Amino acid sequence: MVKLQRVSWKFLRWIPAVGFSGAAVATAVKLSSDMSDPNLWAAPGAMLGTLAVMSRIASSHILLLKDSLIIANPINSWEIPYRVIKVVGLSPGGTLAIIVSGGKEFHAASFGGSLLDRFFKTSERVVPEIQQHIAANKQKGVSWRPIAVSEAAKDAAGTVKRTLVRRDWVADIALFLGIVLMLTGAMVNAFGD
Repeated sequence: MVKLQRVSWKFLRWIPAVGFSGAAVATAVKLSSDMSDPNLWAAPGAMLGTLAVMSRIASSHILLLKDSLIIANPINSWEIPYRVIKVVGLSPGGTLAIIVSGGKEFHAASFGGSLLDRFFKTSERVVPEIQQHIAANKQKGVSWRPIAVSEAAKDAAGTVKRTLVRRDWVADIALFLGIVLMLTGAMVNAFGD
């Protein structure tokens, strides 16, 4: 298994995680002296909610498995068998795109075309790596049976698996704690003095 992810996104995930978590803990310590201030409950809740969003975006990646690849986008993910992949390339906007039999196109948020990407060419550099991995696994006995065009569209539609909401423990825990703190702040505000 090979995980493809921009190096900068690892920093975008863990630096805010440490910063927002530290700020949330500092605010929680302040809460111990004045629990009636609803703003002190809302502030760490908002920080943790922001952390959840940033973590989901920055944890986007592509996994190259033995006979399929997984595009893990911020919310959902797609598992695409190599046998239905026809083209791995860049969209006109510079985003990594995978086109399967039947013409359906899947985009990877982890290698979306951005201004910095035009300079560092991370999306452009990952395309040959994915193509080489697919070719290497094709030689290792992955099923690559030829199929007719109409059958190809049905085959691609039936074999591409979508996960509606992918797991991201950091984001999910941060979001849960953020919601709990926001609701607690609302209750303190409603039922307080």
